[in-house]
Amino acid sequence: MESAGWRKALSKLVSIIIPLFNKEKYISKTIESALSQDYPNIEIIVVDDGSTDRSLEIVQRYKEKIQIYTQANQGAPRARNFGFSKATGEYIQFLDADDILGPKKISSQVGLLTGEQFAIATCPWAHENEDLCLRKSIYKDFESGAELLHAIWSSGEFFNPASWLLPREIVKEAGPWDEELVVDQDGEYFARVLLQGCKVLFATESRCTYTKPSAGNVSNLNSYNKKRSLVLSLQKSLRIIQASKLKKSLGRACLRRIRAIGYRVRDDKELLCEVAELERKVKQYDLHLRPPYIFNILCAFMGIKSAIGVRSLMKR
Repeated sequence: MESAGWRKALSKLVSIIIPLFNKEKYISKTIESALSQDYPNIEIIVVDDGSTDRSLEIVQRYKEKIQIYTQANQGAPRARNFGFSKATGEYIQFLDADDILGPKKISSQVGLLTGEQFAIATCPWAHENEDLCLRKSIYKDFESGAELLHAIWSSGEFFNPASWLLPREIVKEAGPWDEELVVDQDGEYFARVLLQGCKVLFATESRCTYTKPSAGNVSNLNSYNKKRSLVLSLQKSLRIIQASKLKKSLGRACLRRIRAIGYRVRDDKELLCEVAELERKVKQYDLHLRPPYIFNILCAFMGIKSAIGVRSLMKR
């Protein structure tokens, strides 16, 4: 970008929203990465979600450069929503408290979005201490968010939350982060963003780093509530698709997503039955879709006779 175009881009404020809970090991590097952006017009908003370690103490060292808010422990979605209520930027960058932004992350994405009427930006990302992840099927521009959602659900690939840069108006239209969810909060949220139909621009010069989840991280399905949240996230996304004109075009991708989640909750009969019902409904979008896969898992898990009984109950 040069001269007038670059000056116009620089005039747009970017709000970086960081939900924080017990990340004393990482939060300093995360904030430093935000402060080190070569894009100068930013505000950094940290919302501490009732941390019990030294996280808040560490954040206070930056109080002259960032905004700091605290709340009782209510979860990352509530912290992100509160942070957005305080944000004044034209663009919104959600950043987890253990992830890192490359120095050109925001500037290259703002450059792409400047002049666009209805678009969001993504970028390459990598796990910590690993080379850049090469996800060729989603590392490109998409004419619509629905096309990217189809690619994500079909391939099993994803963009981590820090990869996105969103115009404020699109964030408002998508609605708040779902505070009911424990797991797959970003999956459900960005599905809503993408289903608005916005163009997706891929910023090759941007970078961000994603910290692999630890054993206690919410991403790990080590409790019934987390598995239940994963299924609930899927149900919420499918309701939006079912009410749209996209349900047939996204049918095969929906089935892939359903079957992937069915496999992850395969040791819980109740949740597996719920996923099987979702599979049955999606089959109605397009009768040419492949035969039920979750039903086969049910057969293996509980026997053909019991599985048929469950299926008959679901059809009533």
